[in-house]
Amino acid sequence: MAPPVVTILGGGISGLSAAYYLSRLAPQLRIRLLEASDRVGGWIKSELVNDNVLFEAGPRTLRPQGVGGALLLEMFKDLDLDRHVLTVPKSHPSAQHRYIEYQGQINQLPSGLPDLVNNRPPILDSVIGSILKEPFKKRPETAVGDETIYDFINRRFNQHVALNLIGAVTHGIYAGDCKTLSVQSTFPLLAACEDRYGSVVKGMMKGGVPLDTEKEQQLARQCQSKNPEWQQEMQGVSVVGLSAGLESLPKALRHYLTNQPNVDLLTDHSVDRLELSSPTSTTIFTNQGQYQSDHIIATLPSRTLASILPTDTSLPHLDHNPSVDVAVVNLAYRRTECDTGLDGFGFLTPHRDAPHRNKVPGLLGVIFDSNSLGKQDEHNGIVRFTAMIGGSDWDLAFDDTDDADVAPQALALAQTAMQSCLGIHASPVHSQAHILRQCLPQYTVNHRQRMRDLHVALQEQTAGRLSVAGSSYLGVSVPDCVKHSRLLVDDLVSVGALGNKSVAVTGLEKATQDLW
Repeated sequence: MAPPVVTILGGGISGLSAAYYLSRLAPQLRIRLLEASDRVGGWIKSELVNDNVLFEAGPRTLRPQGVGGALLLEMFKDLDLDRHVLTVPKSHPSAQHRYIEYQGQINQLPSGLPDLVNNRPPILDSVIGSILKEPFKKRPETAVGDETIYDFINRRFNQHVALNLIGAVTHGIYAGDCKTLSVQSTFPLLAACEDRYGSVVKGMMKGGVPLDTEKEQQLARQCQSKNPEWQQEMQGVSVVGLSAGLESLPKALRHYLTNQPNVDLLTDHSVDRLELSSPTSTTIFTNQGQYQSDHIIATLPSRTLASILPTDTSLPHLDHNPSVDVAVVNLAYRRTECDTGLDGFGFLTPHRDAPHRNKVPGLLGVIFDSNSLGKQDEHNGIVRFTAMIGGSDWDLAFDDTDDADVAPQALALAQTAMQSCLGIHASPVHSQAHILRQCLPQYTVNHRQRMRDLHVALQEQTAGRLSVAGSSYLGVSVPDCVKHSRLLVDDLVSVGALGNKSVAVTGLEKATQDLW
């Protein structure tokens, strides 16, 4: 009897992680991964320019904390990447110093209580008062349910905090608009603190609210017990990177998978449609032929999945949330021509509706790459920056929609930002712009309830043959994607389609659980 075949759609970090965990936890399976492009890794892309300058088009550092962080550290060890890991201690200036461009100046945020007392930049006006008053604000008598980040922060603190502080943080994490994104799905800890303690400040002073399920906590403990010294060493680390860039991770996963006898990793295979009519298997139609599969794990963007489903399969909400376009501009300057006087991670910009307009419309923020991962620039005499432009503010920055027109505009805007915000007037010795279309899904209000609806529909309409994972659903960060791929594989192998088949595993089980 032939072994069951599992097909994974998409070769980004979620798809690669799912294939990796399946190959280790269910080696009896036949695993097939289909990726539309000629490479794997999705938005994780590293490029070495002139043989000595490293540019990252996507994420560049990872936080090693939490369940996802523990799983990534374990993955680094297993793939022999641990010797290439670069660490940034929590005491490092890039971990301590965060900046926001406000009123035409770069304002340093306090890193602790002494800073809050001794360092009072203009952006903190009214902030301390709002923090002191917040514990005494009553919750609404009737349940609010989900709401936007802006509405929640404005209600608990004030408009200044919502637009200038949290609006900037929302730019940095989601390239998004705090006036449209769901607080429960993007900042669940804040919503949980109010729900449990009646106050965000009270909740944080009591240590917050644990949001990980028992199963997730067990996974973290397993990782820690497997490599206790390695995991313990990382407790004092703020972020990690890889010496040759973060794309080393998907490259290592690809190398591992292509050397497994039960795995077929196929690039240049775009999926045109799925046919779910058979009661026991699914037909996958691609540009290079068709395949049969007993189970499918779709890690494609949810809108892409919606476009390839059969017309008689109506899964709700797949195309509800928008995704944003972001222009990522990498700039490298000679160290002798570049002194910002700032020693931190980078700066972000407030919400577009803040009273003081940003100097460069559409600019989300600038990362000081050489500050956070300076070991990548030890011997090249270069200082690197990355400007992020667009996202929910795309319309403020760009008129044209064609990438060929947007790229030079993005480069010009980035250099304007370096001049007006950081006082760098030299020309970069290397620069490049990447236009990342539809790269970050936006979890709008009631996203969690929509995921519950989708979970039920997947159970009822696909006979347990289709599961989902990826950034469209339960988290956009790399650690989130790795974690949810692992949880999905665990469930499939134990109780789902690949185990005793007692449960239709969708990948959205966490959305159905009350976490606080």
